[in-house]
Amino acid sequence: MCFEIIEPGDEVIAVDDLYGGTYRMFTRLLKISAEVHFYHFDDVSKLQM
Repeated sequence: MCFEIIEPGDEVIAVDDLYGGTYRMFTRLLKISAEVHFYHFDDVSKLQM
């Protein structure tokens, strides 16, 4: 589903401890020129909107 709604130039924010298959899916988004940011969500103050 992610590949259906995410387009080149989009940014995605995800937790940094994803299940391996999910992590690989998000890293493949880099191949379509989407930017993926992985964060440790126990400190949300690091997120900038």
